[in-house]
Amino acid sequence: MNFDFSEEQQMVRDSIARFVQDDYDWDTRKAIVASDQGMSRDNWQLFAELGWLSIPFAEEHGGFGGNIVDLSVVMEELGKGLVAEPYFPTVVLFGGLIKRAGSEAQQAEWLPRIIGGEVLGAFAYVERQSRFALHDCQTTATKSGDGYVLNGEKVVVFNGEQADQLVVLARTSGDQSDSDGLSLFVVDAAAAGVDKMSYAMMDGQRVANITFK
Repeated sequence: MNFDFSEEQQMVRDSIARFVQDDYDWDTRKAIVASDQGMSRDNWQLFAELGWLSIPFAEEHGGFGGNIVDLSVVMEELGKGLVAEPYFPTVVLFGGLIKRAGSEAQQAEWLPRIIGGEVLGAFAYVERQSRFALHDCQTTATKSGDGYVLNGEKVVVFNGEQADQLVVLARTSGDQSDSDGLSLFVVDAAAAGVDKMSYAMMDGQRVANITFK
């Protein structure tokens, strides 16, 4: 079995390594993390132009059509530079959930916008009491007309402060700790009733506690 990187994987690897070496030294990272947004929108657009945001998504949505190894190459190189831009929250979590669980209409709406660097996302799933039991969910989603009303709180939401859109885990039926009765909802982070409290982690990255009411 050949464990060598393909030519395309090596090109992506070298491209990110050059970016980290030439444009993302420690002082640059410190300045980005200390900025109001905690990330660089210019860098995010550069990631889009270089195709890094397209790696895990299908060609029909404008993506590269890559696999887990392709994605791992990107994550490893970004990790070497402790890059603060929200690749994991937006591309891997938010985009990955839209890719795997979203409707065709949702995929057509959001995946090209992720690839183009037009939208930042986050996955809101952790609650204060849940720890590692992710099915322990107090946040509820109640049917209202053609949609749902969410009530509850999510904590330590990576990229929650800057996210334009959220995928939120909420309970539509059952008791708090039931493994069934859980659903995922795409929520506009600027919608009425969505409140954020942001704070920095030890490595400087921003997270947020988000309430829905």
